[in-house]
Parts: sequence; structure tokens; C-alpha cells
Amino acid sequence: MKIKSNVSSQIKRFEHEIGVQLFQQQGRDVVLTEFGVTLAEKAQNLIALEQHIETFIADYRLARTGNLHIVATFLPANFFNS
Repeated sequence: MKIKSNVSSQIKRFEHEIGVQLFQQQGRDVVLTEFGVTLAEKAQNLIALEQHIETFIADYRLARTGNLHIVATFLPANFFNS
């Protein structure tokens, strides 16, 4: 199947690029190596962070988030309480 071979070749190319095996044969199955599992978790964290940043930017642009500075002084209270 062409799609399977394209995915396989991309995986092999990536494994060669990083110098670490991501998948291994386990009987008739192919499973992630320990490193592959850890890398997949980190990639998922990265995707979640990207989504969080996109939401933060959208909220900021729509003025749903930001900083509100409130300053107060006792000066007027001193005049009215005299």
C-alpha cells in the first residue's frame, strides 16, 4: 500500500535524522519504543501548549484578558473626613 510505505519512509527518515529508533517489532505488531512513547507524550504537550497560546492570543485580541491597573489614594478621604 502506497500510504503505508510513505508513512514508513517518513518515520525511517525521522529516526535517521534524530538517531533514535521510535518503533520496534513486537511479534506481528509494531509498537513505540520507550523513547518513542516519551517523545509522543512531549509532542502532545507541545500541541496542547500551542493550543493554549492560540487561545491566549485570541482572548487578548478580543480584550478578554489583560492587565487592569487600579490606583487609589487617601487624599480625597482626608478632605471629606475633616
